[in-house]
Parts: sequence; C-alpha cells; structure tokens
Amino acid sequence: MSEATIPAQGPVDVLVGRLRTHAEAHEYIANADPEQKQWMNDLYDAADAIERAPRWRDVADELPQEAQEVLFVRGGKTVHGAWIGGIFWHSNQKMAAAYWMPLPLPPNAGSNRRA
Repeated sequence: MSEATIPAQGPVDVLVGRLRTHAEAHEYIANADPEQKQWMNDLYDAADAIERAPRWRDVADELPQEAQEVLFVRGGKTVHGAWIGGIFWHSNQKMAAAYWMPLPLPPNAGSNRRA
C-alpha cells in the first residue's frame, strides 16, 4: 500500500488502535481467566469511550451528520451551530470552518452529583 492511500491517523486514533490491539492480545486467555477477561473488557470500554468523546475534528477528515448540532471554529472563536446542506450554519448565516466538534452529552439527569 502506498503512503498516499494510508488514511491519516491522529493521536486519538493511534491510542484507540493500541487499546484494541492490547485487548485482542488478552482474548486468548480471557475465557480461562476471569481477571484477564475483565482487563480485556476494560480495554475495549476505554477505546469505545475515547472514540465517543467530543474532540476537534478536521473537516478534511470527517464531516458532521446532516442537521447535527456542533461547535465549530470561526475567526478564532468557538461557535455553536449546525451542519446543514454541506455547510455550517449559525444565526441563519452560512459559515465556513476548518474544525468542528460534536456537542457533549448532557449530564445524567438522575445524577445527584453537582459540578
């Protein structure tokens, strides 16, 4: 495979790949050892959590889903808007941006913890 066809991987992608590779290495003994099985599951859970975590994404690498609310960078400022029809929108204005991030999930409504 030539270098031009290898997809670019950021540090988060590399970390997730390493977590999954390490988890796969535990699979061969996980069925016989409950502790190894738990470690394997913990590694997979960590990789999943990191992939789901909001992080800045380059529009050249990944675009939001249609009508997804996002944060994006415009003029050095973070803007709340949506991705609609192949462009970012904020206050009924079309805006170009190079980086975006999905909105984080709201806090658990059932949680009694305070920030």
